[in-house]
Amino acid sequence: AGILAIMASFVFATIAAANGVDIKVSKIVSGGWPMSVFFIVMATTFLFGIANLNGTTKALSQNIACLARGNARVLPLLFFVLGAVISAAGAGGLIVAVIMPVALYVAVDNGIPVLMMSLVTMGGIMVGGLSPLAINGIVASQLSAEQGITNYNPLWAAYAVSMTIFSLGAYLLLGGLKCKKMTTTPQFVKFDKNQTITLVAIVAVVVCVVFFGMDIGLVCFTCAGILLMLNVADQKKAIAAIPWATILLIGGMAVLISVVKTCGGIDFLSDKLSNVMGPRSAQPIFVILGGLLIHLINFWSKMQLVEIMGGHVNSLGYSPADGAALIAYTFSKWYYVVIYLVWFFALWFHLTHGVWSMFQSVGWANDTWYPRLKCIANIVATIVFLGFAAVVLVYFFCPCIAGAC
Repeated sequence: AGILAIMASFVFATIAAANGVDIKVSKIVSGGWPMSVFFIVMATTFLFGIANLNGTTKALSQNIACLARGNARVLPLLFFVLGAVISAAGAGGLIVAVIMPVALYVAVDNGIPVLMMSLVTMGGIMVGGLSPLAINGIVASQLSAEQGITNYNPLWAAYAVSMTIFSLGAYLLLGGLKCKKMTTTPQFVKFDKNQTITLVAIVAVVVCVVFFGMDIGLVCFTCAGILLMLNVADQKKAIAAIPWATILLIGGMAVLISVVKTCGGIDFLSDKLSNVMGPRSAQPIFVILGGLLIHLINFWSKMQLVEIMGGHVNSLGYSPADGAALIAYTFSKWYYVVIYLVWFFALWFHLTHGVWSMFQSVGWANDTWYPRLKCIANIVATIVFLGFAAVVLVYFFCPCIAGAC
């Protein structure tokens, strides 16, 4: 996808330049490539790639699980507190690059929903991210003072409370209490020489970022280089462990967005959305977006995301490739049936307007065709609604017919 984004950027920029748009085709990569983000992602994944190769991450995961005394439900809350304390001490939001890889490894290793662990851990980091000691909190405090607010602490407290409530909501709604208790309490694992050196490097990154305000990318890259010099992991495997495809995706999409913005595409899209988001369609669109988020939580996070994280079983105990079992489980719950039907109805309501409206937008409508197009829109919307709703209802009322017995 990153390669396609760069190719598309080149094609769009060339066409735009030929049509008088002020854009330098030779500068689209150097001008749009997010160097800071690229280096931070590359450096942190380089360091943790080494930690994965020599078993440091796995040993650290098991030792953290040991703190929970076999209770997987406690682990997301531990990472919430850990993220809040370290970020509040001065590291700010950038510490996510150090904490999140460990949190996700612990989640996969202990059958914890990956999306829930991500949201709860990120919530803790955001709670501390606006503390008076963190860089974001310092900026927010200065901005507050400019507005005549001399005491910044109540603002931070209100933000911290709201993020804590959000994190608890994510924990409860996404299966925090359903995490299975470990069959055996994990035993503390003693780190070997290479793992101890790697762990010292990770702690050094935290100390340098929190107490000395150093650049997290440079510190991670330097520590990774020192680890390779000490032969704690194979150099070729460590470099290959960097997720270059993901990094290329981030960079390529940034370049494409930069080209689209320069060519006026963002402004064009904004104008078109303002035309679509009228009083009649705004609420259905928000319901559709909410339904899409729930759908991603129910399926994408338990299928593709599990595979991306290297897991072979999701939080429900199913293989991430067993989509039929996941559908059967989801639609056996009455509340998900209600949520999805409401979502599909909002989609129907939006399509009854959107289908005929798209013809109007391109000028393919008149007084004669308006009634016909609206009739066609109602038919299309109804077919789409019934098709989606049938899957939900069959799995709920007749699971045996759907092969879910």
